[in-house]
Amino acid sequence: MMFLNTHGEADSAPSESSAASQTQRQASRLAAAPSADEILAAIDGSRYPPILTVHQVAELLQLSVHTVYKGVSEGRYRGAVKRGKPLRFWRDRVIQVFFGR
Repeated sequence: MMFLNTHGEADSAPSESSAASQTQRQASRLAAAPSADEILAAIDGSRYPPILTVHQVAELLQLSVHTVYKGVSEGRYRGAVKRGKPLRFWRDRVIQVFFGR
């Protein structure tokens, strides 16, 4: 099968070796990612309670408070709970969202 490259010239189909190397790269990235249990085990439970404030989330994720609020407004942390004025987060959900789980 022939494809056109970015210059409009005829090009052959992508080689199987490039597809295999891409699959291998993806597999190595997934293997390097820690599991949810490993992440939660690494967190000091006495330092971070199950329900967190904005400042605690910022400290846990090593982000600024402004970045956390921006993430909430963009809908990134859907597990955030607002009861009255204060905004609270479930620790485990924040970690899962942050690590893309």
